[in-house]
Amino acid sequence: MKEKSISLFFFNKIIVLFALAFCIGYCVAFSELYSENFDLASLSIHLLLPIFHIVFLAVWILLLLVLLNIPILLHSKTINHAVYGLYACLVLVLIILPFIFSNPCVSSSLNPKPLIIGHRGCPSNAPENTLLSFEKAIGCNVFALETDVRLSSDGIPFLMHDRSLLRTTNVADVFPFRMNDPAERFTMSELQQLNAGNWYLRSNPFMQNHMLTSNDISLIKEQSIPTLDAYVRLAQSSSKSIIFDVIMPPSDHANRTNFKNIIVKTILDTGIDQSNVLWLNNGPLNLTELGAPNFTLISSKFIPHASSLGIKGLNLPYSKISDETAKEATVPIISYVINTYWLYSLLWCDGVWATTSNYPCSLVPYERPIFSLTPLQFDAIWLSLDAFFLVCVIVVAYYYRYNIYFLRNLFYHNSHICGTETPETSDDITMISQ
Repeated sequence: MKEKSISLFFFNKIIVLFALAFCIGYCVAFSELYSENFDLASLSIHLLLPIFHIVFLAVWILLLLVLLNIPILLHSKTINHAVYGLYACLVLVLIILPFIFSNPCVSSSLNPKPLIIGHRGCPSNAPENTLLSFEKAIGCNVFALETDVRLSSDGIPFLMHDRSLLRTTNVADVFPFRMNDPAERFTMSELQQLNAGNWYLRSNPFMQNHMLTSNDISLIKEQSIPTLDAYVRLAQSSSKSIIFDVIMPPSDHANRTNFKNIIVKTILDTGIDQSNVLWLNNGPLNLTELGAPNFTLISSKFIPHASSLGIKGLNLPYSKISDETAKEATVPIISYVINTYWLYSLLWCDGVWATTSNYPCSLVPYERPIFSLTPLQFDAIWLSLDAFFLVCVIVVAYYYRYNIYFLRNLFYHNSHICGTETPETSDDITMISQ
């Protein structure tokens, strides 16, 4: 029996260790997969803490009501003092909480409104990286149009974000045996045989197709893969800036070594103002050697002394931007991809220069960030709320205390008349309350 117990104990330890390892592995994998959502949650708490504070105050009053109805706290003075002492300490922390955490939207001066950049055009209203999508963004008066540039097998720059054509075209129908090939393996003539709009009507990526008019649907069905030349000329005709990622061709591409020169030449041939061309690059780049000294170089990673390297801006994910980052940067910051008003407001308060969005038409009309307050307004609002909260706590506590003493005296008075005893136990007090 003893040997069996020892074996069973060892088996239990193995199970516990296995379960622990599984839980740790699951948590690590979950955090890796959803790290962006965690960043989003952290940012939302950072901005919306005042709203959470109001909720916490309401919950804390409800908690007091619960504590006041626990019989053992009415009977045991030791437990009563310990519990309510802890409650009072937590109330104090709760009151000063909004004044401990900094809120970038509480400031005596408002930062300039961040410029809006259409991410692949306006993909919430039209298929991404199509001329129609860029036209929609221009119609919303965005500052710039963002895209991704690749080079066809015959050396013509075109617009495509994905490595393959499968998601955003009908390549599976036109070239079924090449549908998973890199987009750069197709000639420009082959690329223009593909439809770049029908997938949008079929998949409804932004769940907004119900807002499309019959004319919109007709135009979407006609969309094809645009060339870089057509994209630049469209922006030039509307006096818009362009910002783009340049994707390096596959290793066996004929123009792998000079693809940047081809792209620069294509842009310069349109006659666009070079200062309106924002070239995204993963660090420093000698644009003078490429023949475009006046292009605006934007780094895709944070560089503390970017201005000394000829970099004119930083293009960073919103999760990597804070009030401190904006102050440390020596050049303007562009954040991506911002699709909600509250997140746009937070970055506005942080002082970013521009934001890239899938919903540019929704963000352009806003004139002030949400929860924008001066320090005096902030202090006045939350001190008033804290004072109201304390009054509620005192009133509730006094009411219950008075009610219990009233019932005790009533029971004591009746006990003399009826010959019963004065309540001593928590059960007696509970019965009185009921």
